[in-house]
Amino acid sequence: MRPVNLPAGLEDNDMEIYIHHGELRVIYDSQIISFDHLPERIRDIFSQHMIANKAALKSLKTDLGLTDANAMLMQYIKCNFGNFDGQPDMNEDGLTISECWDCGQRGTCPGEGKVCSRITGPNGMLTKRETEIFFLLIEGKFDKEIAAHFEVTLPTIETQLKCIREKLGCNNRIEVMNFAIHRKLILI
Repeated sequence: MRPVNLPAGLEDNDMEIYIHHGELRVIYDSQIISFDHLPERIRDIFSQHMIANKAALKSLKTDLGLTDANAMLMQYIKCNFGNFDGQPDMNEDGLTISECWDCGQRGTCPGEGKVCSRITGPNGMLTKRETEIFFLLIEGKFDKEIAAHFEVTLPTIETQLKCIREKLGCNNRIEVMNFAIHRKLILI
């Protein structure tokens, strides 16, 4: 069992993947290694995961224009496991759930929601628009600011915020913020 404050892979057999200055890094076997130095058997596990995700595979090719298998795999891993949250992205049972994180390209990436994970709560997955609203909400934007951002009415945003709370199993804004903090979507 990993000590509470240490990230996965430092003192256990798990693995934590993260992006550092745009480069994919992996904490594995008590080391920080680059994508190029991932053992082949681990690359194979990620490759199988990517190949099984038909929508992601198609989007990597058509939306992101990637043709090289290595580049596709690296982008897939970045999009789905690139958040440094200290939790294992892979353990002895295999890959854990993909992470939804703000890579800085939300709202502009043509592969959004196809290559990367969407935010999922106990009652459903957020749509692309709900995800955009979610990130504005956790930035501290007021409902009126969010409505102005999307050039829609305040009641429209209020309805969408209600749907977001329902999908995430949250009763109010504070619980949505706690949801985001718990998943390392925002840092405190």
